[in-house]
Amino acid sequence: MAIEDPVAAPANGVYPLLDVAIAPDVPAMLALLRALASRCENELGAATECCDDVLLVLEELVTNVIRHVLVAGTGSRARLKVLGRDNALAVWLWDDGPAYDPFSTTAEPGYGLRIIRALVHRPVLGLRAGANQLEFCLPLIHCPPIIRGGGVPT
Repeated sequence: MAIEDPVAAPANGVYPLLDVAIAPDVPAMLALLRALASRCENELGAATECCDDVLLVLEELVTNVIRHVLVAGTGSRARLKVLGRDNALAVWLWDDGPAYDPFSTTAEPGYGLRIIRALVHRPVLGLRAGANQLEFCLPLIHCPPIIRGGGVPT
């Protein structure tokens, strides 16, 4: 399990950053996510606070999938794919666990879900081929201080 070697952006301007099966090995997965956040800053020129937000959101989502799908035995497969383009990351998270919508107003949010709801842009959740698929964007420039003590921007 390793992040791809740095590559130049293809002609369409999309940087493939990560495409990995999520494993129940939390330390290994967190190391991959830290390396991804570092690549966002070093290769894509993202602001440090935006890379911190990327890491926070992806750590929350991946550890939730590990805990509630892979370790709990409610599913056996999960995948994370991240592409960089136009000062943002496009993220896809897929798992074959029970249907769950973290953006639903009826979902009982823990602190992690509140963070995710505050930071992701344009979330789309659906069931495809019997599996959950979550798609969203994370900005890599001008990240407002929603979580970092600055309150919600007005």
